[in-house]
Amino acid sequence: EQRPPMPGGPRVAPSTAPDQATRLLLSHMAFMERLDNDDFDTLAHQPAPHGPFFSWIESQFQEHGPQAWAVLKDRIAETPHGNFALHLMTGPHGHPEGDVEELFQELRNILGPMMAERIGTLATEALKSYMANPSDVAAKLRYQALIERRNRLLAAPTSTGN
Repeated sequence: EQRPPMPGGPRVAPSTAPDQATRLLLSHMAFMERLDNDDFDTLAHQPAPHGPFFSWIESQFQEHGPQAWAVLKDRIAETPHGNFALHLMTGPHGHPEGDVEELFQELRNILGPMMAERIGTLATEALKSYMANPSDVAAKLRYQALIERRNRLLAAPTSTGN
């Protein structure tokens, strides 16, 4: 079947990292078992529609454990996230397939830069707090710890699969 090219654009619609993270988690919800609080915090603080959606999927995971897309699809349809999720899961990139470990590594590779950005935001907040009150040693230590963590995260090797 021949598809008409997208008008004035690339053959395949560009996909953002949060879009792909959404697809990976909807296709392989068991990945949620391997994420930690920092991962969940990073995902939940993404700009809408991703952040609120990640919060919703985390709540589904907490209540029901890993679910197949077929089950999630019915639940999502009844929420404000329905159209967003269905849009991501239909189309050329809809259901990421392949080796489960490679797909999980892809999710980790997406989460790394997102988490570094989130840590940067938290570090900026801690620095502002410290600058506003230089005697606040806790804010200074928090800022230093966040910067160290972000630097470790950015230095960590990621596998690109090439």
